[in-house]
Amino acid sequence: MANKIAISVAKHPHQDGVVNMRQITVREKLLRLLLGNPHHLMVIAPGKDVQQLEINEIKEDSDEHDE
Repeated sequence: MANKIAISVAKHPHQDGVVNMRQITVREKLLRLLLGNPHHLMVIAPGKDVQQLEINEIKEDSDEHDE
């Protein structure tokens, strides 16, 4: 069975989703040795049945409402 995954990115994601994300930092000493200053990494590992991966940024509405 083939699957298609679409990922939407927002500043305030929904916490009740099927998949959640968390930031994992590489240990500071190793990171400085390899890359210099600390960096945050996110790894996306789709399963073998995924044929397409799409990442979209969600534009958040402003707090001002037209009256």
